[in-house]
Amino acid sequence: MVLKTFIDDSYIDEFCYGIYSLFKGNALSIAIDRPFCNRVIIVGKDFEVKFFNSAKNGSIISIAVEINDTILKNMKTFLDNSLLQLNKVLPKKSFIDRNVKLGIHTTIKVDQINVEELIQKLFSLSIVLDRTEDKMVEGFPIMIIRGSTIGYDLRRYEIIIAILASENIELSITIEVSIHLDKIFNAINYINELINIVTESILSS
Repeated sequence: MVLKTFIDDSYIDEFCYGIYSLFKGNALSIAIDRPFCNRVIIVGKDFEVKFFNSAKNGSIISIAVEINDTILKNMKTFLDNSLLQLNKVLPKKSFIDRNVKLGIHTTIKVDQINVEELIQKLFSLSIVLDRTEDKMVEGFPIMIIRGSTIGYDLRRYEIIIAILASENIELSITIEVSIHLDKIFNAINYINELINIVTESILSS
């Protein structure tokens, strides 16, 4: 989940200390840029929190959680508590934009992949292909397939599939939507269902 925050530059240090205090009890590692505290990265056992501050683009908070079925059921409580605590450490005249970007990510491995068949499978799931890209990351070729579908709530859900070919073929699948916090929990369940459908379709013969 990615949130935008609006913080006066004179309060950035105060906010960074607030984030540090909030997560230090559950963190495995914390990295803070100095002297201006433009970036904070907190890594826990099953979560990651990133804070970036830019004079041009404002502040961004990214919360990533490794989920399973049990955690998914408690996601509403987790997000409610996280946002409540973040609001508590926000300095005066600061606020969090309640329009957020929500995403769920998974990774699968296959013995082989036929890209044309994959695209046809996506099409059969009413996913419209936007574009494909070929990139090199640390010497490995990666194909990125970007598409989208219209969800049950008439919102546009973005689907990104990155294909990395090494000893095995690894597919990284991400589904994202821009949504208001008040409607986030139904979207979480829908994205989880959608990502399972995409994964099962890819794995089917």
